[in-house]
Order: sequence, then structure tokens, then C-alpha cells
Amino acid sequence: MKGSGFKSIEDMVNNIKLWELAKDNSKIVAGILYKDKHNIRKVVAIFTDGTKEGKEKFKNMIKDDFERTSIEVSHDLLKYIQRNFPSLVKKYAIPSDKVSDILGKDIKIIDKYRYERDINGTKIIKMMLGTQKEFS
Repeated sequence: MKGSGFKSIEDMVNNIKLWELAKDNSKIVAGILYKDKHNIRKVVAIFTDGTKEGKEKFKNMIKDDFERTSIEVSHDLLKYIQRNFPSLVKKYAIPSDKVSDILGKDIKIIDKYRYERDINGTKIIKMMLGTQKEFS
């Protein structure tokens, strides 16, 4: 387990209240766990079972997120979204100069849409995607 704010996997499971799960028949094949702060879903963990169905359901879950909220993404999930949804990234990318006010945190702007945040002493490049209606 990699991340901050959790002592163990059990601690994460017990403290993350927002889960989105996808099933194929009765089997869970994909999921996303989020923190929800100020109407921003922050992805904490993602998974699929590796099957074609699991990967497709995961892709649809991510795609649906753009319409209903804003999500902060980094690392492999950011690369995945940029590769699989280039037109949606253009449509839903939130300018990095708005992110500090939205999050209430200091950021270092890298370019129009990417920024760097220090999380527990580690600098991480992120992007915020989604709607801004919650912040208007």
C-alpha cells in the first residue's frame, strides 16, 4: 500500500466512505475508492480484476467522473486518462491557476493544466479534471 494518511489497508478500507464498484454478474471486477473533500473526489485507490470486462467497466467509471465532479489525478492514472480520453482531458481540464483556490493548498504551477504538490515530503505532478460548477 502506498499513500498517506492510513496505517494499513484495513485502516484505509474502514476510513474511505466513497467507493464505486462495478460488477459483472455477481463478481466485483473494478473499483475506485475516493476521498471526498469540498465536492472534489480524490482518487485513493483503483483496481480491476484484469479481465476485459473489468478493464472496460473501469474505463467507463473514470469517464463518468468527468461529468459529475472534479477529480485530482497523478501518476499512472493521469497517464491512463491522457492516453484513453484525450478529447475529454481537453474538455474537462481545470486550469492549474484555479487549483490552489479549489484545494486550499499551495501548488507549483508547471503549465496551463499540470501542477506539483508536496504530499508528505514527496513532490507529485497532478492534474485536476472535471466540472467546476461546485466552485462557481
